[in-house]
Amino acid sequence: MFLTLSKTFSYFHRGRFSVVLNVWVKESNTSSIAKVIQKAKDYDGRQEYEMMKSLCHERVVSLLSASYHQDKTVLVMEKLSGVDVMSYLALRHDYNEEMVVTIIKQVLEALDYLHFREICYIELQPDNVVMVNLRDSDIKLVDFGCARRVPKPGAKVQVAGTPEYLAPEVLKNEEVSTLTDVWCVGVLTYILLSGVSPFAGRDEEETRENVQFVRYHFDNMLPDTTSEVTRFLLNIFKQCPIKRLTVEECLEHKWLAPSEYMIMKRESARFLPDRLASFAKRFHSAKYEAMDPEMLISLGMSSSKTDMKVDEFL
Repeated sequence: MFLTLSKTFSYFHRGRFSVVLNVWVKESNTSSIAKVIQKAKDYDGRQEYEMMKSLCHERVVSLLSASYHQDKTVLVMEKLSGVDVMSYLALRHDYNEEMVVTIIKQVLEALDYLHFREICYIELQPDNVVMVNLRDSDIKLVDFGCARRVPKPGAKVQVAGTPEYLAPEVLKNEEVSTLTDVWCVGVLTYILLSGVSPFAGRDEEETRENVQFVRYHFDNMLPDTTSEVTRFLLNIFKQCPIKRLTVEECLEHKWLAPSEYMIMKRESARFLPDRLASFAKRFHSAKYEAMDPEMLISLGMSSSKTDMKVDEFL
């Protein structure tokens, strides 16, 4: 189904090859989100569309429509809050480990569904997990640009991702599998409980080495984090994929246990958001600066312009 976009829109997220926009859908008289993907030599957005149109899960953003143009692909999706989990926690007066567990459980549920559909997400960055609204803690996975269809045994894939968020096997061009996504869950967990990217080095070469040799430090974790989350991460950050916890084992791990004892223990592990807020600011600034200015120009936009008419690009 092709939807008619009308009125003005503003962009609130920019990536290397795409812009995410607020748009108005004529048919439903509601606002939605449109991801405009700049076509490149090795990527035109069609694979992302084909993947997303087959998905239907409460933890995965819904695709409403798509349209193709000479130089771009437009994916129209349901509108969420626009606030990623990192920013959601960073904006609070304080947060606790129970809140992080609630988020991670939902991410694992989403990945479990994708794996059932033989899809691996491969690169899970903090802004790929977005709050449905700001009234509760429900999340959805967005942005399937790096996701790939992978048969159960695993397969080699080509992904132009950011090294600090990729598993060792991706950087080494080895087969990826569902266990690749488990590594990504570990990275997100670490960031939310430290305000630090676990494998980020001084440059890309050092970052790649840190990932491939699993070099990271628990010293960066926020004070009062539980011993259970330490063991959780130790069982995820394994160089050899088959030594990692599976998604099912993650969901059954003691750190995520719904027992009264563990809930109270996680709730008592409280943190100020300062470090996470600083990381979020750097993260979003880096994303903003990585945007190709030529793409904005092709859309009739500039770095200083936030509004334009939809018919300028559709």
